[in-house]
Amino acid sequence: APPTAHGGAFDVASFVEALCSACLLPHIECRIREHEVVISASRRGLKNQLKSFLFRKAPSDPSLALGDGGEGLGRSGHAPELSGTFCPLRADSVEAAMRSQSDLLMLVGDYATATATLKLLSSDLKSDKLHLHYASSQEALAMVTVFGGGSVSAAIMYMKEAFLRYSGIVEAERGLSKSLAAIYCTRVALQWVDLLACLNRLSDASWIAMRAHFHESNARAAFLLEYAAHFLLLQRPAKERKCAFYLVLAALRYGQANESSLAFIAHQKAIGMLEGKGWDILEEHVHEALD
Repeated sequence: APPTAHGGAFDVASFVEALCSACLLPHIECRIREHEVVISASRRGLKNQLKSFLFRKAPSDPSLALGDGGEGLGRSGHAPELSGTFCPLRADSVEAAMRSQSDLLMLVGDYATATATLKLLSSDLKSDKLHLHYASSQEALAMVTVFGGGSVSAAIMYMKEAFLRYSGIVEAERGLSKSLAAIYCTRVALQWVDLLACLNRLSDASWIAMRAHFHESNARAAFLLEYAAHFLLLQRPAKERKCAFYLVLAALRYGQANESSLAFIAHQKAIGMLEGKGWDILEEHVHEALD
């Protein structure tokens, strides 16, 4: 029964715990078993791996070109992504089941099985040229590695691969995937930056934040530039001149986004680092912006 109106926090906590134990977890376990049946029948095992290897179409096969009536589909039944175009996974496909299973396994804390499933999925997506989904699977692998206490270097490798793939799709500047990939590119960049910051690799964190801003709109790019400047200031010795330069760039992007108050704040931060340092041209520019 649901908690009473005057039951207090304890009754609410007990109700949520009972709901999860009696309804949510059994449903999740049932979904995981259903996905496992589908995946085991078509992907796991030596027989299925040989079938996948022998009957997969070569990337250079002309039949991979998009066509009507299902022609030009890859081994997975999905149309390959060409020059950054976005192709959603079919809900009834094995790849969709693998991704759903890996997410559910992450939810229940089975990181080892989730990692194995995502690695198998990544291999298929990469071969089928589903670049956006491949990048997403690499991002998920990074998260599983971090949550599961795995190798930090492996997590960074997965984040780097996801970031580069998303960046490549953004640079293609075609279709729906451009806007999606730009958002995802910034997301994985922020995760990568936070991980590097925890490892005290502040210079690398600043560089990643700086690079990520190129794919973003003005206001979001300005935030990333300020974030990059923050890590430069935390270094010992602090890189004040480079930090001030990033803040000036952030102020310019805020101005382009019509965020004049944020641009003013960024300029004020920069002027405190520039005064009396002999960096006359940059200091003069900031003074003119503040006047």
